[in-house]
Amino acid sequence: MQQKLIKGAVVLGFNTRRPWLTRPFIATTPSEILSAAGSKYITAPINQILPQIESFSGPLAYVGLPHQVQSIRKLQMVKDPAVKKIKYIIGPFFGNSLDFSAVTSLLKSYGINDYRQIKKLSFRHGRWPGFTRIELASGQTIQLPKFYANYLIPFHITRRSLLCTDFTNEFTDISVGDAWSPVYEDRGRGFSTVISRSGAGQRLLERMLRKNIINLKQISIAEAVSMHSHGYDFKKRGAFIRISFLRLLGRPVPDYGYTISGFPASRYLLEIIIDIMFLICSTSPARALVERINPVLIGRLFQYLRKIWKKSTQHIKREGLTVSL
Repeated sequence: MQQKLIKGAVVLGFNTRRPWLTRPFIATTPSEILSAAGSKYITAPINQILPQIESFSGPLAYVGLPHQVQSIRKLQMVKDPAVKKIKYIIGPFFGNSLDFSAVTSLLKSYGINDYRQIKKLSFRHGRWPGFTRIELASGQTIQLPKFYANYLIPFHITRRSLLCTDFTNEFTDISVGDAWSPVYEDRGRGFSTVISRSGAGQRLLERMLRKNIINLKQISIAEAVSMHSHGYDFKKRGAFIRISFLRLLGRPVPDYGYTISGFPASRYLLEIIIDIMFLICSTSPARALVERINPVLIGRLFQYLRKIWKKSTQHIKREGLTVSL
């Protein structure tokens, strides 16, 4: 924006009057863009502002999740006037979204039954990797380290997340995700994995590099895959296996125009275990039970079990992974 390449950016912030809700808007100043910084792990219909995008005067950047970006690309393919102003598409890596019930469940764990008491909501507050933080009208603040708050995922993950096969936002011009590697995690500063996916994206990165706006270090595909092997596996294997299971049950499934199959039998068995876990955790009794446990305790337990799970299943999840990308 400061370089006059765009006049606005389609971003996602929080509703100022109802701060528990997200709000898509077109940012027209750097400060407005910064106000929308940070992950929002609850569902957000950003494409509801397509009419404003169409009527906007000047080129735009668009920030969205893979399924939202796919919608924009489809509209661009048919030259829909609603997306004519979009010049750049940028998006984060996508592991999962949560239903809003994740927020209300966390509140209930602290004895708060009215989500309308929320004054401010953040999912990556403070120093990287951040905290889930809820500030209440009463003055009370609830704060949980990100890795502890991840315990909410199996209980409140959206169905769309389980069927999404795009982890790295493949249809963007530039996609960005956390650099999950001990080399960077130990520094506690928050490094990002950046992927240039188009000529426009590459030129934009090179321009920022020349002007010392960003620092870039090229890494190998193998290193990038290693940083995010769990995410690639969840999308490029797990999602296709889940889709095949649903298809066998006669349930409606998305058609992405391609499929990946032929995974090791051990990966199918692992997926059955994962799906049973999601099925049980999504039930009302399971949610009610976890709400009775101190979130710090369940968060610590979840993080500990997750480390054991990742280590014990590392071979199964990484076996032939680069071939499946």
